[in-house]
Amino acid sequence: MMKSNTAKKISETYAKRDQHLQVHDWQANYYHPRHPLGQILSEHNRGWLVTVLNNLGVSLQDEKILDFGCGTGSWLRWLIDLGAVPENLFGLELTANRMNIARRMHGGINWIRGTDKHLPLRPASIDLAIQSVVFSSIPDEDFRRTIAEDIGRVIKPSGHLLWIDLKKDVEDRLSGFSVEKVCAYFPGFAPDYVTSVHPRYYRRYYRFFPFLMKAVYHLTKIGCESHLIVLKKQK
Repeated sequence: MMKSNTAKKISETYAKRDQHLQVHDWQANYYHPRHPLGQILSEHNRGWLVTVLNNLGVSLQDEKILDFGCGTGSWLRWLIDLGAVPENLFGLELTANRMNIARRMHGGINWIRGTDKHLPLRPASIDLAIQSVVFSSIPDEDFRRTIAEDIGRVIKPSGHLLWIDLKKDVEDRLSGFSVEKVCAYFPGFAPDYVTSVHPRYYRRYYRFFPFLMKAVYHLTKIGCESHLIVLKKQK
């Protein structure tokens, strides 16, 4: 599934990013749910996750779910809170440090360390796959297409892919994707739900207007930097 050199480069990039953010230090890492900004982001993500699951009518108890690029596993732990069963959950991660944290925080989930091989899952075995801000960090277009093909392979007919990623390029560091391009990665899938998430202004203005930014963050989709797309695999 993964070209060794590309996978290694991505893993190194995330490892450096983790050193800068200090993953365990909630006061320094603004993505940590105990950090004021991280708390807002976590509430925002969990809110629309519930909305999507409710719109799909997903029960979670019997669903097999894959988080591709799971990081420290926060999405999967949220899904357990919402009714998912740990042994039905699969998290794939390239970065050793993030994978170790995920395993320590919940040993009952099936954690998979990313390799240069295909996903170790049977075809049409996953009900719901999640891709959250992973493709934007992949610099190689062929690599993206290979990954998309593998994710599509393991999703069941009538199963879903939950895609969250940037709309536009961020300089030469991160890639953005239109809805049309996302759909092109997954032939045989059709968009079920599309919206915008992650307003970018909150990081810029929170320190000046914390209470205002928290309120606005939950009320508007103006200035959102990411697409949230639900794709359904056709029968």
